[in-house]
Amino acid sequence: MYDLIIRACTLPTRETADIAVTDGVIAQIAPEISGTARTEIDARGLHVLPGVVDAHVHFNAPGREDWEGVTSGSR
Repeated sequence: MYDLIIRACTLPTRETADIAVTDGVIAQIAPEISGTARTEIDARGLHVLPGVVDAHVHFNAPGREDWEGVTSGSR
């Protein structure tokens, strides 16, 4: 039994797969994972990008263009 299974999500490769997670770590990625989980998420039509952090940021905010760019702002 897994902690979480994300079902039918679209991966960066544009393939559809299930993702199983145990103890906060991806345990398996496969076209269809059998078994159960404490939590299951139906992700049909949704993209899953493991390791990507919310990229909604405001680099180069007005008045800060001279010092805040992608490099310094993402540090």
